[in-house]
Amino acid sequence: MRHAVIVRGVALGTVLLAAPAAAHAQLCHELPEPGAHAARATDGADGHHHDGARQPASAGPKVYLALGVQALAATTTVDAQPASYQGLAVIGHLHWWRLHVQVDLPTYRLRDGDGAREGLGDVGVAPWLALVERPQVMAGVGVPIGLPTGSADDGLGMGHVMVMPGVYGAVRRGALDLTGLVTYHRKLGGTDHSHHGGHGRATGPIVEPMSAEEVGLAGRLGARLTPAVRAFADASVAVPTEGERRALAGVGLAWQVGRTRLEARVDRGVTGRPVGSRGVVGVRVDL
Repeated sequence: MRHAVIVRGVALGTVLLAAPAAAHAQLCHELPEPGAHAARATDGADGHHHDGARQPASAGPKVYLALGVQALAATTTVDAQPASYQGLAVIGHLHWWRLHVQVDLPTYRLRDGDGAREGLGDVGVAPWLALVERPQVMAGVGVPIGLPTGSADDGLGMGHVMVMPGVYGAVRRGALDLTGLVTYHRKLGGTDHSHHGGHGRATGPIVEPMSAEEVGLAGRLGARLTPAVRAFADASVAVPTEGERRALAGVGLAWQVGRTRLEARVDRGVTGRPVGSRGVVGVRVDL
């Protein structure tokens, strides 16, 4: 079955399946677009019948693959001084039956008062299972995992494994759809760190920051402007067990052209300043 479900590896979730919609840590999960997966389970990649007939039920579950690339640029502060970073991620998707697995391979270039450095970020692996998958309603569970492949000393990674179990739900009514995501983030092993929130240098990641333990809430309201173009507004908040909460809001556009999906989004830090501002563009192709 074809899903377009959640994740982008980053931890707390915002955005409804986009992706980072790519996005990461503060907004790390692509959220599902209501009805898209159910339609693609029997239709073509663009959600429409290419041969005028539904796929026979006897065909059974199939494996679908998708590959994407996402670029981002963001501003933040380190030691109360301006800083910025750019990122490029290769994102792979595997859809089988009701299961969707997303793998993110990000790299970053960070510039702050200590100079510029670049390298691999934390790799994200996010399996999600759709429990309800209908054209108008979707719901499911998942356990995204962040792997400590990025340098914590350079502010490019967490320095330990992060697990981020969560649940999502989505509904569609006419041209509008609403998606919500609730996640719980907790570190496994590693050294203690605190969230970098822009109020002075703290240990922990500068790019796509997260706390050692927190609850995340994210939501997306989407509107289909044309059969191929969709606008959306995102909001997310991370509530750490210790430290300052973080909130992010953004708007964007997605354009579906056959098997190719283009997306652009602009985000702004609301509180806690996980970023000052951020721009994200991405492309995804169903193989």
